Amino acid sequence: MTGDCNRDAFLPFPPIQRHGVIGDRRTAALVAGDGTVDWYCVPDYDGDSVFGSVLDPDRGGFWRFGPDEPTLGIQRYLEKTAILLTEWDLPSGKLELSDAMPWPDDERRHGEAQRAIIRRIRCLSGVATVRFQLQPRFKFQEMEVQPDDGAGNVSFRSDEQAFTLWTSFPVRKIDSSLSATVQINEGDELWAMFSLSAPAISGHSAFEMTSGALSLLLEETARYWKDWCRDLTVSPDERQQIERSAITVQLLTYAPAGSAVAAVTTSLPERVGGNLNWDYRFAWVRDTSLSLALLALLGKGSEVGRYLDWLSGRKSLVEAPLQVMYHPAGKPELLPIEDRELHGYRGSRPVRFGNRAYTQFQHGSVGFLADCTLIYLENGGIWKDEYWQLIRRIADNTAEVWQRPDCGIWELPEQVHWVESKVMSWVVLDRAISIAEKTGCPGEASRWVPVRDAIHREVLSRGWCERTQSFRQHYGNEEVDGALLLIPVMEFLPADDPKVASTVARIERELTINGFVYRFHPETTPGVHTDLPLGEFEGAFFPVTFWLATTYAKAGRLDQAGEILDHCQRVAGNPGIFSEEVDVRTNQFLGNIPLLFSQVEYARARLAVLHHRSLRGTSLDLP
Repeated sequence: MTGDCNRDAFLPFPPIQRHGVIGDRRTAALVAGDGTVDWYCVPDYDGDSVFGSVLDPDRGGFWRFGPDEPTLGIQRYLEKTAILLTEWDLPSGKLELSDAMPWPDDERRHGEAQRAIIRRIRCLSGVATVRFQLQPRFKFQEMEVQPDDGAGNVSFRSDEQAFTLWTSFPVRKIDSSLSATVQINEGDELWAMFSLSAPAISGHSAFEMTSGALSLLLEETARYWKDWCRDLTVSPDERQQIERSAITVQLLTYAPAGSAVAAVTTSLPERVGGNLNWDYRFAWVRDTSLSLALLALLGKGSEVGRYLDWLSGRKSLVEAPLQVMYHPAGKPELLPIEDRELHGYRGSRPVRFGNRAYTQFQHGSVGFLADCTLIYLENGGIWKDEYWQLIRRIADNTAEVWQRPDCGIWELPEQVHWVESKVMSWVVLDRAISIAEKTGCPGEASRWVPVRDAIHREVLSRGWCERTQSFRQHYGNEEVDGALLLIPVMEFLPADDPKVASTVARIERELTINGFVYRFHPETTPGVHTDLPLGEFEGAFFPVTFWLATTYAKAGRLDQAGEILDHCQRVAGNPGIFSEEVDVRTNQFLGNIPLLFSQVEYARARLAVLHHRSLRGTSLDLP
């Protein structure tokens, strides 16, 4: 057994879509197709990185477990679980790597502070040489390595954190790294666990760890996910795709609070080599509301109740009742920091931590919350007075401020009268009125009805451009915007309304390339400030592409909706997770991954196709 540890041990900057994600509903890790964990933060999603080579191969730290020569394998998930499998079909044999994080329960039997990654590699056939290399870099700095204690444990320490590695095979220390090269035959397997401090597992400390104990823990993790999936109310027709998205949504929840993060990564670029690199490891009200609405539709209403309990207690540092986003544990401040020393993914600088968007003024964010709350109520959710107090506050505030300009759904720095924002203000009041009627408070809602109707009239007049025969991006211009698809998606107007149809046709002509839809024309959108044209400023936006599919489904264009979704699914590959954007020239993913917004809108579009297909079937059976 020999080995050395250096950068040549893994593939720097693997394609974003050649990653799977594992998590424990407190934090998560990215696993590249060559078997490298190249992103992992502790103790929570927005914590400091232990493995960060996806952003800086030299300083970031990594953990590779795979074939001796690094090569991208095929990734997929163990059915009905969040256990990631990576397979390599090598000339001499076949290898399978299993990756998971244990204890994804809401309440942990082993303590909230515990974090761990379990890895098992086994030879399915023939013979193979396995290379193990571990180089943690907490906060992108080297860590002190403690020697093997004789029981297979090695410790890594910094001034702030300590980690323990257990392996079922000997490893060799080289400077601040560990390495091993092992030949295994068919049926052989190797185990490893990297944990924050030394957690107890099934009553045993890490210093008493065995392969059998890890095997039981992996089985326990699989059982959690399979039990969670068992009562999902999903049609058999597209269960596999929707179930996978639901698991990813649940994986991105922050179990102690009931919130959800928008993504597990920071600074994966929207344009390679550019500066559109943002930190999405926080709980957007929009994204979490969308995700919980999806879970409510799939029979998981209790998840929404926990979220509403959490959100009802949030403070706001802005004048609105709720901020656009929070720390997943509820902290309101998310102060941004830029690091220009880190390399960045393929040279995309700066790397950012924190997000200044929490201070922005946006109308639309709470529209998604109001819609989520109504869906929860309509699907049997248990109602509490604090939920009503929250809805009443956001509805009263919307009625008061809807005529003000805002930063819009794309969180751009210039405040204008975005048509999408007016539409989502209408959604707030429309859903609040329905909630009031369903909960026995119609009198309180009477003051919102005339405001809701006034918003509708104004959008139809000021938001419509007669010359272009489409809705406009914002008052006073004639551009089109992908967010206008929210008009049919949120049922401001029916999908087959002539104004909607002509707007959709314009989006198809002007914002769609190779079946993918962009957010806007960058040269003419307020606050963007670029000369780069459509297709070069950023990638096409997955959520907007899925809105188009939903709009097609609502308009009865089911085949076209299905074609969009199938095309996106093929690009995503076997793991079935989506990033923020895609480069339409290469089909390479861009932006942070997995993006909650994308994952939810994909599943909702699938549900829309199923729903309208069933309506079509029913109508055909009518005499």
